[in-house]
Amino acid sequence: PMNSCDFGPGGPLRYYNFDDHAGDVTLEHFDDTVSHDVESGMIPMIQAAQAAINRAGGELSLFASPWSPPGWMKLPTQGPNGETLERSMLRTAVPNGLDPEMQRPYANYFSRFISAYKKHGIPMWGVTVQNEPEAAVGWEACLYNASFMASFVRDHLGPVLEQEQPGTKILGFDHNKDHMVTWA
Repeated sequence: PMNSCDFGPGGPLRYYNFDDHAGDVTLEHFDDTVSHDVESGMIPMIQAAQAAINRAGGELSLFASPWSPPGWMKLPTQGPNGETLERSMLRTAVPNGLDPEMQRPYANYFSRFISAYKKHGIPMWGVTVQNEPEAAVGWEACLYNASFMASFVRDHLGPVLEQEQPGTKILGFDHNKDHMVTWA
C-alpha cells in the first residue's frame, strides 16, 4: 500500500502518510526516507523477498496502491446533520474524495513515493490510482467516479509519471470486476 490501509502494520485506524502537513502543496515535508515503511518492517520484508526471488533467477514486480491520499488533500465531508467535518484519510466526500485543487500535488506525491522506494532498491512496476474507488468504508478510503479518475490520470498523474518515472504503469480500476466494463 501507498500510505496506510486497513490491513497494514498497526491494523485499521492507525493511519499514516508521508506528508501530514496540511497545505504542503510543494511537498516540502514529504518523508523521502518513507521511515514508517522501514521501521514497520515493510521495506525489509520486500527487500528479503526480492533477494530470494533474485537468487531463484526471477524478478519481483511491485505496484503501489493508495487507500487514501493524505487527509488534507481531500474534500471535507458532511456529517449526519449537514455539518462540515474535517478532512480525513478515514472519510471521503461523494462522489469524489480528492480535492480537485490537489490533483497536481497528489500526482507529485505519487512520484515522490516511487522515488523514495527506488532509493531503497525497490522499483515500482506500476501504481493504481485508488484502491476500491467505489467503496466508502470505515477506514482509509477515497471515492472516485470513472470520469474524475480519467481526468486525474490524463491531466496530472500521467504527465507527472511520464516525466519523472518513465515506464511506470498506471492501472485504472483497482476494484471488484462487476463494474470493470463501465469504467473501461
